[in-house]
Amino acid sequence: MLKPSYFVLMVGLKLSHPMFLFFKFLGQVMHFFLQIVNFS
Repeated sequence: MLKPSYFVLMVGLKLSHPMFLFFKFLGQVMHFFLQIVNFS
């Protein structure tokens, strides 16, 4: 069974689309922001 992160990485390599990379970065930023909100 593949790890979810590995699957996402493979899909990202297959797409390699600017919008996909943008949404991936946006998702990481939102995840980091939610961690800060939950921590405070």
